[in-house]
Amino acid sequence: MEKLLEVLEALKNMPRTGWVQRGVPPALAEVVASHIYEASIICLEIGYRLAGLSVIGYEDVMRSVAMVLVHDIGEGVIGDLNRYISKELGKIKEEIEERAVRAIGSETIYNLYKEYRNGDSKASRLAHICDRLSTYIQAKRYLALGYKVDEIAKSSIDEARNLLKDVCRGDIECLRIAMLD
Repeated sequence: MEKLLEVLEALKNMPRTGWVQRGVPPALAEVVASHIYEASIICLEIGYRLAGLSVIGYEDVMRSVAMVLVHDIGEGVIGDLNRYISKELGKIKEEIEERAVRAIGSETIYNLYKEYRNGDSKASRLAHICDRLSTYIQAKRYLALGYKVDEIAKSSIDEARNLLKDVCRGDIECLRIAMLD
């Protein structure tokens, strides 16, 4: 439990790298834990709305929320690497982060993390959508303050929309709900 608490403390104090690299001062930059919390609440709300449409089961919604809660937990060990470095390192970064999550010592967290990373269940796809929506919403906040985070806003919403096409399978009401209309 001690290792887990250390990781959680790090996440509460770690500004997200993408924001800082684009000029958002560290004191204003969203920290990883805040992102996780917002994405989790978004997932809970959207998930229950989609479950009401029978797009996803209620148990899958709760699994999605749990996945969002742990999806960035490895960053508490290895740091929040920017997208360029993550892409360049590819599988190496994934393996290092996976080992870091395993080293936390929780089989539950590790299994949820792995399911999120695999992205092949409906629950994990919903978790990814909510992660991207949270990033998009934060980008819109920074854009309103004059920070140049257009690239992050565009890539986040594009990724969320692509994932939604798979989850919603053309259901207009599903798409409307998930895009926070």
